[in-house]
Amino acid sequence: MANQLIERAGASASGATPGLLRVLITGGGTIAPIDDVRVIANRSTGALSAELTVAFLRRGAEVWHVRTPTAAQPWERASWFDLDTTDPAAECQRLEAVRREWLTVRDRLHPVRLADGTVSEYAETVRSLLTDQPIDIAILAAAVSDFRPSPFAGKIDSRSEPLSLTLHREPKVIASVKSWAPRVFLVGFKLLSGAREAELIEAGVRLCRETGADLVVANDQRDRQTAPHAAEAHTLWVVDAGSSSLKLMPGTGQLARLAQVIEERYRARES
Repeated sequence: MANQLIERAGASASGATPGLLRVLITGGGTIAPIDDVRVIANRSTGALSAELTVAFLRRGAEVWHVRTPTAAQPWERASWFDLDTTDPAAECQRLEAVRREWLTVRDRLHPVRLADGTVSEYAETVRSLLTDQPIDIAILAAAVSDFRPSPFAGKIDSRSEPLSLTLHREPKVIASVKSWAPRVFLVGFKLLSGAREAELIEAGVRLCRETGADLVVANDQRDRQTAPHAAEAHTLWVVDAGSSSLKLMPGTGQLARLAQVIEERYRARES
């Protein structure tokens, strides 16, 4: 249900509604082509950005949700019918509640699905939205490739060995955001693996200072807790360039709290 509704509602990425908080949220993992068939990808599912989009819509915001081709969509998981349910009637009632909520927010959601999901396409899409739309807050939660190979033409013969790839550094998209939209409230994400809390906070502060981000949300790939939703299974550290930090524990409501913190910090800056 949600897939069809959302894709139809996202036919246009334009038409901001006056007076609403306008938020750009990106999600999913970009790709780096090796040849015409193979790509280098990453493990991002886009679940966090999809749930964060839901949280901002529930707060009354207008949201542009930019996602890579395979990334999760808002309400996608919630709109699945549980085939193992022991109470089909209750499951139908739950889905009807999801549908009613969707109908109240769909006019404030502008889904933007990337065609290929390369870094260059992602960068151009973000740049275009930031320069064409009056975005107040930009939350760059997508997992953007740091490196790309020089792609081979056609398809590499699977019998070829050994095969060596030369990787080139991709430009940091977040580093260009303030040049595209100087007044936007910029929120970046920093993912490490096997890092201590102090290292996460330090990496977040450094990213703020290097890119001009107003906030950075840092987390660790290995720090995964049991939670009802995978998007809320990691401890999040919200940091700024002044080294202040806020720890958000995993569990239900974590991303709603993150949305609240981001909006409050934005409004404090504007006051």
